[in-house]
Parts: sequence; structure tokens; C-alpha cells
Amino acid sequence: MIRIFAISLIGATLSLLALEPAAEAGPSTNPKASASEWEVPDPDTTGMQPAVVRLIREARGALRTRPTSPEAWGHLAAVCYAHNEYDCAEVAYRHATELAPDRFRWIYLLAIVRQHQGADPDEVIALLQRAVDRAPDYPPAQYRLGYALALRGQMAESSEVFLRVLELRPDYALAHRGLGDVLLALGDLPRAVIHLERAARLAPKEGAVVSSLARAYARMGQKDRARETAERAQTLKKSHAIRDPVHSEVLALAVNLAACEQRAERHLDAGEYVQAIPDLKIILELQPDNPDIHAALGQSYRESGRPELAITHFTKALTLKDDMAIAHFALASVFLDQGRLDDAIGHLRKTRTHAPEHTRARVLLGEALRRQGDIDEAIAEFEQAAKLGELGAQAHFYWGKALASRGDVEQAADHYKKATQLSPDHADAHFSLGFLLERLGKMEEALAHYRRAAEIDPTHRAARRLRRLRARGRQP
Repeated sequence: MIRIFAISLIGATLSLLALEPAAEAGPSTNPKASASEWEVPDPDTTGMQPAVVRLIREARGALRTRPTSPEAWGHLAAVCYAHNEYDCAEVAYRHATELAPDRFRWIYLLAIVRQHQGADPDEVIALLQRAVDRAPDYPPAQYRLGYALALRGQMAESSEVFLRVLELRPDYALAHRGLGDVLLALGDLPRAVIHLERAARLAPKEGAVVSSLARAYARMGQKDRARETAERAQTLKKSHAIRDPVHSEVLALAVNLAACEQRAERHLDAGEYVQAIPDLKIILELQPDNPDIHAALGQSYRESGRPELAITHFTKALTLKDDMAIAHFALASVFLDQGRLDDAIGHLRKTRTHAPEHTRARVLLGEALRRQGDIDEAIAEFEQAAKLGELGAQAHFYWGKALASRGDVEQAADHYKKATQLSPDHADAHFSLGFLLERLGKMEEALAHYRRAAEIDPTHRAARRLRRLRARGRQP
């Protein structure tokens, strides 16, 4: 697990949550020694996952070729830190700071590593102060310095730092929370409540922030508000991670299973399929017989425009788990895109068998059957889909095409019209509706839908239809 730091104030005492157990400091380095003579840290990789071992090995190899490069030392440090190898990270960051003593990044990240190792607070504060001096406009560094001072009991100095953060970023919820906690510890209850209420408005879903506000209300004697706020905090996640791009870049290097799973899930949820692929491949290396990972890779490849790789992984997923309806449906979608109707229909029928209430599968099966010429069966699938729930614009569009193929012009027009109502920018539905209205002799209505389709997409065939009608004198 990737661990994050958070602050919690209980009564009048600030304490740091989620700290790693204190570790012995790594061996001291001689700043006067030639960088080319420095020993490259070699963490014990026994039991580590293959991708992690490869990454550490590559970082150490790159450092051997560039022993005087602060970037090479910093990269090894980051790789080690991302995988909780703090002693290695400390040594490497120290060398990076010796080679580039004015570089904010290495000083700042060394401070975070030392904090993880349970170093003396004075050392951490000194490193954070050096970092802030070099990047005074980077709020996360100021914030870390503020709570490090608070943990040291230097409340006045801490409040000054939080105020500086708020000068840079008035909407920085964590700084309002930190300042509120410090003011609470100092007994300045009215100002503490002001800042904690501001923090809760900016971060209403962060349990740690709302918990601080509940404590403030309790100290103010507002028991009902304190109880209600504490109950709300219980429903929220407990910690509030620092939005820290420099630190996040380091954490993004983690290639252990937990980190890859978290990143892949986040990318898939956001529809970032290209970005999800590297992490899914690492997971698959560790879990080669996991059908869910094959299915996720298949979906990612499909959405990334690589259908053959999508087919490979969907097929493998189904080899491992034949009743996996989502994989049958996804594979059918790829085959339908490729015009492989028999293959698509076969997998859609299996989807229907394993997930009889899968509305989209029935809709897609209806469209595949229509393309194959089985119009009556296609319409039956659309009717069954409609019984399962409300249909979307594309479903009505497909249904309209099936009805038009059978000659049911008025019913087809009704479905095209429904598609345009559900999705006003559906150019194909507007065109198809216009074409049917033209056949029904409703020329003005037809022209309106042709024009709408051409507005939505100037390259649409509706524009060509309008030009032909104009040439024939059938439209103004």
C-alpha cells in the first residue's frame, strides 16, 4: 500500500497519522567524496514483484553510467521511495542534493523520506524550510512545513506558514484546516471555526476536515452541531491526501500490484484507456489467468483503436470464464464493427443466455440480425429490449432502420423521431427521419431534418441530399 500523511488534532494536541515505524537512518555519506566513487544503493529485492525488480535494476544501471548526475540519483531515489525502500531513497536523495544543492525537488523529497523514517522533527523542519526557500510559491511544501512545525509544538510559527499558504491559494482547504487546528490548539476558538468551516465547504467529502470542524464545535459548546458534524464525518473517508504534483510524480513510478490496480481502476473509470494499458499489462504479468484483467485489457485496446489485440484478450477471458457476459458482449461489439456478423451474433446470443436482462446486448443483436437480413427476428429483439427498460436514442435508431427495411414507414419514422428527441444532435437519425418524411410527401418537415443533420455535421450525406434537391428545384 502507498501510505499518505495526514494530521489529526485530538483535544489540543496535534499528531501525525499513518506514519511508518521509525527506521534506522542509512549510512552517512561523505560529501567530499567523488560522486563517481559513491556506492550505488542495492536494496534487497527478494520477494519483490518482477516489474518492481526490473525498475530498480534499470534505475541502478542508469546510475552506473551517469554517477555524477543528480537526476540519475534522484530517479533511483524516487523508484525506491515509490516501493517503500526508504533507506535506499534517503541515500540517493542525499547524493542528489549534494550534486545539486539548490534544486528544490531533491531537498523536498528528502524531507518527505526522512519524515517517513521517523527522523528528528528538527531535521525535517530544516529540510522543508530549505525547500520552501527555493520554491516559496509551492503550497504543498509550505503546508508540510506548517504541520511539521505544529507537531514540534511551534504553533505561532506554524500559523504564520499556513497564512502564507492561504496568501498563495485562498481556496487551499488543507491550509484552512491546518490553521484551524492550530488556532484550536491555541484556544482561539472563533477564528478556528471560521477556517475549519471554510475548509469543510471547500472539501465537503473529506472526513478528516469535517472531523476537525466537529471538534471545534464541541470546544465551542455547540453540542448539537458537533454531534451532527461528527456523524457526517463518520460517513466520509478519513484522511485528506495532499494534492502535491511533485510527490505524485514519484508515487506514479510504483509498479507493484496494489499501485497498478489503483491507477488502472482510476484510468478506466475516467475513460482513459490508453493510460490504463501499461498498468493492466503489469497486473496481467502477475495474474496471467485473471479473466477480468484480460477483459479490461480487451476493452482498453478496443477503445484505443487496436481491435485485433482486443479480440485476443476478450477471447482469452472467455477461455478462462466462458459465462463472462461482459466479455461476450464486448467481443461481439468488435466483431460487429468489423462486419463479422455471424461471430457477433453468436457472442450476442451467449450474452443473452448468461445475462438475459442485458438490454444493450439485445439491441445490438437486433442490429446485427437486421444487417444480416433477419428483419422479423431483429424487430423481436428490439421489442424484448423495450420490455426490459427505457431504450436510448441509438436503440430507437436501430429499431427504426429495421422497421424501414420491412416497409413499416410510419412506425420507423416514429422511432427515428424518438431518437432525435432523446439525442437532438443525432445526425443519422435526423437524416433517416427526413428521408422517410420525404417519402411520405412531407417535404417541409423532411427539409428541416436534412438541414438539422447538415448543421450537426457539414460533411454528412444530408448536405449532399439538400444540394440535389436544390438542383431539382425542390427546396428554396
